[in-house]
Amino acid sequence: MVERTSALSDPILLTVLIPCYNEAAIIEQTVGALRRYLENGNWRQEREGDWEILLVDDGSSDTTASILSCLARTSSQIRFISYPINAGQGQALRKGFDSAKGEWIFCVDADLDYSPDHIEQFFKIANTLGAQIVIGSPYMVGGSTTGVPVSRICMSRLMNWYFRKVLRLGFHTYTSILRLYNRDIIQQLLLSTMDKDLLPEIILRSALLGTPMVEAPAHLHWKKRNRVAGRPGAGVSATIQKAARHLLWGTIENPFFFFLLPATLISLATTWFGVALAILFFAAYNQTTLSGLAAITGAASDVVLSNPQTIVIFMALLNIALILFTLGIVILQNKIKREHDFVHLSKIYSELRSSRLSRQTKVNEDSD
Repeated sequence: MVERTSALSDPILLTVLIPCYNEAAIIEQTVGALRRYLENGNWRQEREGDWEILLVDDGSSDTTASILSCLARTSSQIRFISYPINAGQGQALRKGFDSAKGEWIFCVDADLDYSPDHIEQFFKIANTLGAQIVIGSPYMVGGSTTGVPVSRICMSRLMNWYFRKVLRLGFHTYTSILRLYNRDIIQQLLLSTMDKDLLPEIILRSALLGTPMVEAPAHLHWKKRNRVAGRPGAGVSATIQKAARHLLWGTIENPFFFFLLPATLISLATTWFGVALAILFFAAYNQTTLSGLAAITGAASDVVLSNPQTIVIFMALLNIALILFTLGIVILQNKIKREHDFVHLSKIYSELRSSRLSRQTKVNEDSD
């Protein structure tokens, strides 16, 4: 892995983190637009500190890495990380989180479909509401989209609606990269996802730790030049693949929605057929001239011969309900244990990290 380090001496307030994959056609314009915006300084909201742009090349197969290297040589406020194998957006973000030096980290796509103006807007919200994570949403009240293909916007809205129902955290958007993070908060999260599933994972894990999060309206604007240049992962096929992974991920995070709730509904249908069989059995029993065990056997035989389809449906529903209940309970138990372990491991990691930083600070002070 190649990393261009920064020579900045002043405290860094903001890191603008941009994951890049085959962005040779647009990355120079993107960095230029960001530099012009950041140099203006109005975004600071009376906070002290400098800024940096951190570009993470996620194993691009074009000339992105060489362009990033050239850009980094033009300014100490531009850094880049590059590694040879494409591992997905999640891996690029995690590398960027670990390397970021700013007190706050602002994440945005390389095509700047979300304009830099969101930085000032998100800082205002963080200052006013005390949020440690600000989530950009084009789908909440006040948010908007421009130039986004209908197929893409429908898939995105559907998937975010799905996450809202499954995760039940109240946000409108879970898959957008546009966010502002407090660096200490995001660096302390024990994240595991490699690809785009990292974005909902961050929200879910932060919620488990009680991190203050706020959703803010955003404007998603697909520019013509970016559509012509091409966007990795923007096609319908790639979007469907991501949706399939999100569905699988959701089944693990909310087994009640996928297993226990359907099992309950099927159990009601099973009960209905069971009552129907009981009525048929007692009707046959009352009509038989036999007595004792023979009467019971005869009535059951009459029900089997006269209504075999009802028994088959009853047994099928019963088995499905039992399977769903078993799967749901097992996955729910694993989820509870996983979340419990995550919270405790996060506390241990946070304490160890704080202790290490304190030792480093003491060593630096002693050396001065």
